[in-house]
Amino acid sequence: MPKCHSPAPQWTALQCAAALLLTRLAFFFCDDAPFTAARARGLLTAVILQTALTLPLYRIRLHRILPVFKIYAALLALLLTADFPAMLHALQMPHPAAVILLFTAALADALLLPQTAAPRCAVLLLTVTCAGFLLLIPRAAVHASLLTLYGQPGGAAAAFLREWRFAPLCLMPAVLPHSPDNRAFAKKAMFGFCIGRMLLAGLILLGAMCSGRLTVRQGNPFFLLLARLPFSDAVRTDGFWMMLSVSCVLLSTGFLIGTGKICRAGERSIP
Repeated sequence: MPKCHSPAPQWTALQCAAALLLTRLAFFFCDDAPFTAARARGLLTAVILQTALTLPLYRIRLHRILPVFKIYAALLALLLTADFPAMLHALQMPHPAAVILLFTAALADALLLPQTAAPRCAVLLLTVTCAGFLLLIPRAAVHASLLTLYGQPGGAAAAFLREWRFAPLCLMPAVLPHSPDNRAFAKKAMFGFCIGRMLLAGLILLGAMCSGRLTVRQGNPFFLLLARLPFSDAVRTDGFWMMLSVSCVLLSTGFLIGTGKICRAGERSIP
């Protein structure tokens, strides 16, 4: 039996779930599709179906498809990098080129950090994100109306199909050997990620109940909704969410690029 070399770094299940969830959240911030009931229904249906199909696979270590996941992570990183300038344009940033240069420099610096840095930072960033949503939800609930769930444009099928590009993320904890007891690690991480995706789909449904005429406006749907639901008359949180969205994209891009290195370490550690 050959010796194991360069084992993959060990993460906790919470760290892995947080990194995966922030990756999905980064695409959510960059998405230009409006909040509609049909979109929320299609997205939630896809998430539920993917959860039912993938959770039983946490017992399986899919060693042979590690190269496939390296390619998948690289493609997601490219998509996220391509969506980031579009988000800056939709937010009408005053100096988007400067932001992209700073983003590139920060990403290059992040890639020099240890491979365990991204998941550790993901837990902290996810905590801040949850706090922000907890402050935003009561304001959204006040403006929510069931009437907006009817008569809005369709797109359920498109949202359902589009959400499937994130299905392989559910399997990533079962693929990457981050724990001596990989089955327990994979089970906890996959459950955490799937629950977080369902909560995100619920937030999009809540946004559809608040959006109303925002569905025909040009711009980033989340930030358009945020402008309609201020935290208070005197306090604006736009700056907080802009910094948070950029941080999510930065961390997620670094995590996806670093996943290729972890996959290679996992391949060398397989006896």
